[in-house]
Amino acid sequence: MKKYLFLIAAAAFALYACGQKEPDVTPDVSVNPTELNAVAAGETLELTVTSNTDWALNTSANWISFEPAKGNGNGKVSVTVAENTSTKERTDKVTISCSAKRVTVNVKQAAAEKPEVQKVTSIKTAEDFVAFANSEYEATETVTLDANITISEPAPVLTCIFDGKGNTITLNLEDKTGCTAESPELADIGIFRKVSGKVKDLKTAGSISNSSEGLEYTYHIGGIAGYATETAVFENCTNGINLFADKFNTHHLGGIVGFTEPGVTLTGCKNTGKIETYYTETSGAKASQLGGIIGHLEGSGVVTSCTNEGEISYFGAGTVRMGGIVGYVNYAVSATFKDCSNSGALKNDATGYSSTKWSYQGGIVGYYGTPNDNSAILYENCSNSGAISTNAAGTKLRVRIGGIAGILGNAAAVTEYKNCSNSGDLTLTNGSAGRVQLGGIIGYAEKAGTFSIKDCSNSGSISSDGKGSVATDGIAGIVGSGGDASSSFTNVTVAPSTKLTMAADGIARLIVVGDVPYKTAVTGKVAGTITVGEAPVEITADNYSSWLFCAALGESGSASGVTFGN
Repeated sequence: MKKYLFLIAAAAFALYACGQKEPDVTPDVSVNPTELNAVAAGETLELTVTSNTDWALNTSANWISFEPAKGNGNGKVSVTVAENTSTKERTDKVTISCSAKRVTVNVKQAAAEKPEVQKVTSIKTAEDFVAFANSEYEATETVTLDANITISEPAPVLTCIFDGKGNTITLNLEDKTGCTAESPELADIGIFRKVSGKVKDLKTAGSISNSSEGLEYTYHIGGIAGYATETAVFENCTNGINLFADKFNTHHLGGIVGFTEPGVTLTGCKNTGKIETYYTETSGAKASQLGGIIGHLEGSGVVTSCTNEGEISYFGAGTVRMGGIVGYVNYAVSATFKDCSNSGALKNDATGYSSTKWSYQGGIVGYYGTPNDNSAILYENCSNSGAISTNAAGTKLRVRIGGIAGILGNAAAVTEYKNCSNSGDLTLTNGSAGRVQLGGIIGYAEKAGTFSIKDCSNSGSISSDGKGSVATDGIAGIVGSGGDASSSFTNVTVAPSTKLTMAADGIARLIVVGDVPYKTAVTGKVAGTITVGEAPVEITADNYSSWLFCAALGESGSASGVTFGN
């Protein structure tokens, strides 16, 4: 009887238990460690997986493998990292996932050691140059180029003194891959990607083409160096490399160097290579800086006795800052341009786009913007004989062109122009958007930009078929428009050969256009022919005074020192 009662009780308990729902279990997975560090030679490392369910491993790196690739519950995984033959560290990750959770393990592998190379001090072959590029030098050491050579890749960095001894390095480089997030230094392109030492008496030949489809980036491209640090010095170098860039990137192109940190020095350098940029997008706000010597000069620098003979051209949308010597001076503290000259043509051809863009072109400097207070900028004994032109193609392109400087930014200090001259013709065609300012010395000066123009002359002709949109727009023999009221004109000359030609209803004057009531005396000699619309007016001793300015001088201002004549 007791036996039957026991069986009945057991059956009842079983029926009760079957009626209860199993508790829910949340799938979970964790791993230890969460970072693996492998040596360059490669090794196998271990992971501990803790889980209450099925899990699987995955990675996108072809140099990482594991065993097992999946499992259930707790377990061990062997992670094998292949040998790294590169001299750069590499990183990737392994993902461990279950149905409801995913965790990652970062995998880092050390770089391979650089092979031992024989440090060279004399370069006679391309192999010598490779050995030099893979070695490290002190700033005081000197390496000489003792023969003409042809190379296939730039040197990463120059830290010492490189004496070209008048010999030539030829480089023909077609860069289509561009830089990556792991290798941003590939955006610096030249014989040397970066220079912090000194380069002297070096000549270059060949071509550099940057047409990358990779990471969108700012590229620094130069015939000698892509990028120059504050300690860089360039002496008596001549670039013959043709520079070309296109696609959607921002570009800083310079015949000698693409981009310079504050403090760089260039003396006696020349560019004969052609510099071209094609910006192929029709929208966006990209800007490119193109200069015969420097593309972008940051903060401060000294450029003396440098010349450009190469043609500089830009095609497409976007904003361009273009100069025969320097394309763009930014955040200026102290910059000197002395005994510099440009004879190369500067050309900008716009393409159709809907938004407003700018074109800044100058025979010496295209754009001087974002200045610091109390900055000191000097142009002395500088000249331009190259033709400077923009074809606006009926777009919303706004144009500022100067024989010496395209634009002078707002500055608390005085920007000085001493004994500078322009004989190149300045031309705008198919202009329609307004903001037209062309001048024989300065295209446009911002209202707080104070300048001193002394012993400067213009004999180049200036023409525009776009009349501008405001009263401060126009063309003039010395300054297109603008400047602080305390700016001065001392012994300025507009030659008889000067022809100023402006669209109907536009403004053209011998010295300056604009509404600035200059407070200082204006002196010099003027002549030439002015055409506004259809009727040319030859400047004579009887009418020249009415063609000097389009606004009255300030109370203390005087133009009694301006006369007609050669």
